[in-house]
Amino acid sequence: MLKLLHSDIMRIRKYLLETNYDFLYQRINGSLNYFINPWASYKEIIYNLRDYDESIQNQFKLLLLGERLELSEFGELDLEVVKSFINVGFLKCDNNYIWSEGYSIISYFNRFLVVSTLPDYKRDIVSQEIYMGIDSYRLIAALPNKIINSHLDLCTGSGIQAIMESHFVKNKSYGVDINKNAILVAKFNAILNEIDNKTQFIESDLFTCFGKDEKFDLITANPPFFPIPDNVPFPIQGNGGNDGLDIIRGIIKGIERHLTDNGVAIISAEGLGNANEPKVCDVLRKNLSNNFKCEVFLQTRKPAMFFIDRIYSLITNTLNYPKDSKKYKELFLELFNMYDADSYYLLLIKISKTKSKNKIQVIRNYSHWNDNVIPIIDGAVEIKKGSFDCLLSANRKNIGTIPNIIAECISECNGNKRIEEIVKSKCSEYEFTTVHNLFCEVLAKLEKIGMANYKK
Repeated sequence: MLKLLHSDIMRIRKYLLETNYDFLYQRINGSLNYFINPWASYKEIIYNLRDYDESIQNQFKLLLLGERLELSEFGELDLEVVKSFINVGFLKCDNNYIWSEGYSIISYFNRFLVVSTLPDYKRDIVSQEIYMGIDSYRLIAALPNKIINSHLDLCTGSGIQAIMESHFVKNKSYGVDINKNAILVAKFNAILNEIDNKTQFIESDLFTCFGKDEKFDLITANPPFFPIPDNVPFPIQGNGGNDGLDIIRGIIKGIERHLTDNGVAIISAEGLGNANEPKVCDVLRKNLSNNFKCEVFLQTRKPAMFFIDRIYSLITNTLNYPKDSKKYKELFLELFNMYDADSYYLLLIKISKTKSKNKIQVIRNYSHWNDNVIPIIDGAVEIKKGSFDCLLSANRKNIGTIPNIIAECISECNGNKRIEEIVKSKCSEYEFTTVHNLFCEVLAKLEKIGMANYKK
């Protein structure tokens, strides 16, 4: 457990700045990944580290990947910095070995954040208690970035939303989480970024710590949203109850009372639904009065089996449930059938007050390039491979550079495999969303110039 020792945290901050941690993290994590995904694959990070000095390699192996190193290998750190990392509970040292206590340091525009190490990096970790993922960055991208009086971030986790928004808040940016350790880590991160005077983190169940009349100009939330059957044990960080809407339902109910007249609420989520819309639209209709406008941005729509396969992979490979057990898939199938759900959505909800009648507007941002599409690439498309990136061209005109993994996906576009099959064959579970989204973007660009087609 981390300790809020101010002088030691400041020494760690000074070290991260002096060693250009953010600059190096961006390049080691990949320039694309840096802006949309905090986690590159283990193999990609090791590959990107190959030409750096040994001291920098060891720095990221320890502080990002959570590997165990000999203290003598870590020459970049002086003894005082080592002591500070140990004093605050980030590192442990024994018999001249040093290792992380399940934490990693990621950075985002020179904001440093301590979060739980990705299980894909360190196999003795089964879940991310202090979660950070693509959806965290998606919510940051949706923030209004304008001066406001007050901000409340629900299910705050590492505190990243409150930390990012604190620079636009006149008063304080509040972060709330039911997890006591998450609040501790968020406070640690606020000190690490020198904004502890602009933030306040509270252990609470959603809005219960605030008075009935307390209101906020901006309310954000990245809550647990996975639909999980009762008989499947699952970490609290991702468990949204049977329909995935238990926490979201409580947030929507509280928005009615706690949003200012000119305020906005933004929720990053996923959810089950039918071919027309996600189930959360019904929750919005039932729990918000007529003076609210709701926009539901659907970023992807996938078949129910996509989510079931994904969650089955997660619970068997990461949470170490029995791999030969099929009961979990059956339970998830029963759950989707119970709610008449055949689809699974990635979505963003924006809620604001309006003088007109309550309106739910569903905006579909996803393209026809989805998992069930079978892509076909024209033979005029050429790929010139480099060490990590490839040059993509068509009819002898350069289109741009793409990562090798996308080039490998394109090479499979012969009219025989679906997009989902291609991507799954090329990357791990944790890389899937990033690779899938970029692959579909490249296909869409090739389609515009007549170099890509598809069949269903």
